[in-house]
Amino acid sequence: MGVDYRTPTLTASDPRGLAVRTVGYCRSLVGSPAQRRINRSRFDMAGRAVKQWDPRLWALQENDESTPANLSAIYSLSGATLLTDSVDAGMQIGLSGLAGEGLLGWDGRGTQQENLYDDSLRPVAVFEQGHGLPRRCTERMTYGYPGQGDQDHNQHGQLIRHDDPAGTLV
Repeated sequence: MGVDYRTPTLTASDPRGLAVRTVGYCRSLVGSPAQRRINRSRFDMAGRAVKQWDPRLWALQENDESTPANLSAIYSLSGATLLTDSVDAGMQIGLSGLAGEGLLGWDGRGTQQENLYDDSLRPVAVFEQGHGLPRRCTERMTYGYPGQGDQDHNQHGQLIRHDDPAGTLV
Protein backbone atom coordinates (compact mmCIF):
# COMPACT_ATOMS: atom_id res chain seq x y z
CA MET A 1 0.00 0.00 0.00
CA GLY A 2 1.17 3.51 -0.79
CA VAL A 3 1.88 6.25 1.71
CA ASP A 4 -1.27 8.13 0.63
CA TYR A 5 -3.53 5.07 0.80
CA ARG A 6 -6.94 5.96 2.23
CA THR A 7 -6.23 9.67 2.69
CA PRO A 8 -9.51 11.55 2.32
CA THR A 9 -10.46 14.26 -0.14
CA LEU A 10 -13.16 16.74 0.86
CA THR A 11 -15.11 18.85 -1.61
CA ALA A 12 -17.21 21.91 -0.78
CA SER A 13 -19.82 22.94 -3.33
CA ASP A 14 -21.81 26.12 -3.71
CA PRO A 15 -25.64 26.02 -4.02
CA ARG A 16 -25.29 25.50 -7.80
CA GLY A 17 -23.29 22.31 -7.23
CA LEU A 18 -19.98 23.84 -8.36
CA ALA A 19 -16.89 22.66 -6.46
CA VAL A 20 -15.55 25.84 -4.86
CA ARG A 21 -12.99 24.16 -2.63
CA THR A 22 -11.30 20.78 -2.60
CA VAL A 23 -9.15 19.72 0.31
CA GLY A 24 -6.80 16.82 -0.26
CA TYR A 25 -4.33 15.39 2.18
CA CYS A 26 -0.77 14.38 1.38
CA ARG A 27 1.53 12.29 3.49
CA SER A 28 5.17 12.00 2.39
CA LEU A 29 6.39 9.61 5.11
CA VAL A 30 4.65 6.63 6.65
CA GLY A 31 3.37 7.59 10.08
CA SER A 32 3.80 11.34 9.53
CA PRO A 33 0.76 13.60 9.81
CA ALA A 34 -1.08 14.35 6.58
CA GLN A 35 -0.69 17.86 5.15
CA ARG A 36 -3.67 19.81 3.84
CA ARG A 37 -3.63 20.70 0.14
CA ILE A 38 -6.39 23.19 -0.69
CA ASN A 39 -7.59 23.92 -4.23
CA ARG A 40 -10.05 26.78 -4.58
CA SER A 41 -12.17 28.01 -7.49
CA ARG A 42 -14.29 31.13 -8.00
CA PHE A 43 -17.11 31.08 -10.55
CA ASP A 44 -19.03 33.81 -12.36
CA MET A 45 -22.83 34.00 -12.49
CA ALA A 46 -22.89 31.69 -15.53
CA GLY A 47 -20.98 28.99 -13.63
CA ARG A 48 -17.66 29.42 -15.44
CA ALA A 49 -14.42 29.22 -13.44
CA VAL A 50 -12.91 32.73 -13.43
CA LYS A 51 -10.18 32.19 -10.82
CA GLN A 52 -8.45 29.05 -9.57
CA TRP A 53 -5.83 28.61 -6.85
CA ASP A 54 -3.78 25.47 -6.27
CA PRO A 55 -2.26 24.56 -2.87
CA ARG A 56 1.01 26.45 -3.35
CA LEU A 57 -0.58 29.83 -4.11
CA TRP A 58 -3.60 29.30 -1.86
CA ALA A 59 -1.22 29.03 1.11
CA LEU A 60 0.30 32.39 0.12
CA GLN A 61 -3.17 33.90 -0.47
CA GLU A 62 -4.11 33.26 3.15
CA ASN A 63 -1.32 35.62 4.29
CA ASP A 64 -1.24 38.07 1.36
CA GLU A 65 -4.50 38.82 -0.45
CA SER A 66 -2.62 40.39 -3.38
CA THR A 67 -1.27 36.95 -4.37
CA PRO A 68 -2.64 36.23 -7.86
CA ALA A 69 -4.71 33.19 -8.72
CA ASN A 70 -2.94 30.37 -10.56
CA LEU A 71 -5.40 30.70 -13.41
CA SER A 72 -7.74 33.58 -14.25
CA ALA A 73 -10.14 33.68 -17.18
CA ILE A 74 -12.33 36.25 -18.91
CA TYR A 75 -15.21 35.09 -21.12
CA SER A 76 -17.23 36.70 -23.90
CA LEU A 77 -21.00 37.03 -23.70
CA SER A 78 -21.30 33.87 -25.81
CA GLY A 79 -19.15 31.94 -23.32
CA ALA A 80 -15.97 31.73 -25.41
CA THR A 81 -12.74 32.21 -23.48
CA LEU A 82 -11.21 35.57 -24.41
CA LEU A 83 -8.27 35.68 -22.00
CA THR A 84 -6.53 33.31 -19.64
CA ASP A 85 -3.72 34.36 -17.34
CA SER A 86 -1.71 31.57 -15.76
CA VAL A 87 1.21 32.02 -13.37
CA ASP A 88 2.82 29.00 -15.08
CA ALA A 89 1.93 29.40 -18.79
CA GLY A 90 1.52 33.18 -18.99
CA MET A 91 -1.25 35.14 -20.66
CA GLN A 92 -3.20 33.90 -23.69
CA ILE A 93 -5.71 35.96 -25.63
CA GLY A 94 -8.03 34.51 -28.26
CA LEU A 95 -10.54 36.13 -30.60
CA SER A 96 -13.19 33.99 -32.28
CA GLY A 97 -15.39 34.47 -35.32
CA LEU A 98 -19.18 34.36 -35.39
CA ALA A 99 -19.22 30.55 -35.66
CA GLY A 100 -16.81 30.16 -32.74
CA GLU A 101 -13.78 29.47 -34.93
CA GLY A 102 -10.48 30.74 -33.54
CA LEU A 103 -9.28 33.68 -35.66
CA LEU A 104 -6.48 35.39 -33.76
CA GLY A 105 -4.51 34.52 -30.68
CA TRP A 106 -1.60 35.89 -28.68
CA ASP A 107 0.45 34.20 -25.99
CA GLY A 108 2.63 35.43 -23.14
CA ARG A 109 5.75 35.44 -25.34
CA GLY A 110 4.19 37.94 -27.72
CA THR A 111 3.58 35.36 -30.45
CA GLN A 112 0.55 36.02 -32.64
CA GLN A 113 -1.31 33.16 -34.31
CA GLU A 114 -3.79 33.69 -37.13
CA ASN A 115 -6.04 30.95 -38.52
CA LEU A 116 -7.47 31.16 -42.04
CA TYR A 117 -10.60 29.26 -43.13
CA ASP A 118 -12.29 28.39 -46.41
CA ASP A 119 -15.95 29.14 -47.18
CA SER A 120 -16.99 25.97 -45.30
CA LEU A 121 -15.11 27.20 -42.19
CA ARG A 122 -12.50 24.47 -42.50
CA PRO A 123 -9.00 25.56 -41.44
CA VAL A 124 -6.70 25.98 -44.46
CA ALA A 125 -3.67 27.80 -43.01
CA VAL A 126 -2.10 28.82 -39.72
CA PHE A 127 0.29 31.77 -39.58
CA GLU A 128 2.50 32.66 -36.64
CA GLN A 129 4.55 35.73 -35.92
CA GLY A 130 6.89 35.89 -32.97
CA HIS A 131 7.69 39.17 -31.25
CA GLY A 132 9.98 41.06 -33.65
CA LEU A 133 10.05 38.18 -36.17
CA PRO A 134 8.54 37.90 -39.67
CA ARG A 135 5.15 36.26 -40.15
CA ARG A 136 5.35 32.67 -41.43
CA CYS A 137 2.93 29.93 -42.39
CA THR A 138 3.27 27.03 -39.94
CA GLU A 139 0.46 24.80 -41.20
CA ARG A 140 -1.45 24.23 -44.44
CA MET A 141 -4.46 21.97 -44.88
CA THR A 142 -5.75 20.79 -48.27
CA TYR A 143 -9.19 19.29 -48.82
CA GLY A 144 -10.34 17.03 -51.63
CA TYR A 145 -12.49 18.31 -54.46
CA PRO A 146 -14.02 16.53 -57.48
CA GLY A 147 -11.37 15.21 -59.88
CA GLN A 148 -8.54 15.40 -57.34
CA GLY A 149 -6.75 12.55 -55.58
CA ASP A 150 -7.72 8.90 -55.63
CA GLN A 151 -11.00 8.62 -57.55
CA ASP A 152 -11.73 5.19 -56.04
CA HIS A 153 -12.07 6.79 -52.61
CA ASN A 154 -14.56 9.59 -52.28
CA GLN A 155 -12.38 12.25 -50.66
CA HIS A 156 -14.51 15.23 -51.61
CA GLY A 157 -14.46 17.64 -48.67
CA GLN A 158 -12.07 15.42 -46.67
CA LEU A 159 -8.69 16.55 -45.40
CA ILE A 160 -6.24 14.96 -47.85
CA ARG A 161 -3.01 16.78 -46.94
CA HIS A 162 -1.70 18.47 -43.80
CA ASP A 163 1.66 20.26 -43.93
CA ASP A 164 3.31 21.42 -40.70
CA PRO A 165 6.88 21.87 -39.41
CA ALA A 166 7.09 18.13 -38.61
CA GLY A 167 6.36 17.17 -42.22
CA THR A 168 3.46 16.25 -44.47
CA LEU A 169 0.59 13.90 -43.71
CA VAL A 170 -1.39 12.65 -46.70
